[in-house]
Amino acid sequence: MFPFGTNRLDLSAGSRKWYSGNMQILIQIGLLILGFAMLVFGANWLVDGASGIASRAGISKLVIGLTIVAMGTSAPEAAISI
Repeated sequence: MFPFGTNRLDLSAGSRKWYSGNMQILIQIGLLILGFAMLVFGANWLVDGASGIASRAGISKLVIGLTIVAMGTSAPEAAISI
């Protein structure tokens, strides 16, 4: 069927297992990095948004700093632990 030794994809069990295992690790590492980045940006977004809403509502900056910012900095830790 392949008379001149063309380069065929090796689909033997050993090569497929190696490819699948290494690719799975790379995908998992990539997803982990993506998750950490989303966690950091999400926490920043939460703090900025909540601070903006609270300041428009007339809440003092001291209360904003003690409650909303504290919640925003604790949210990533809570998300990781769950």
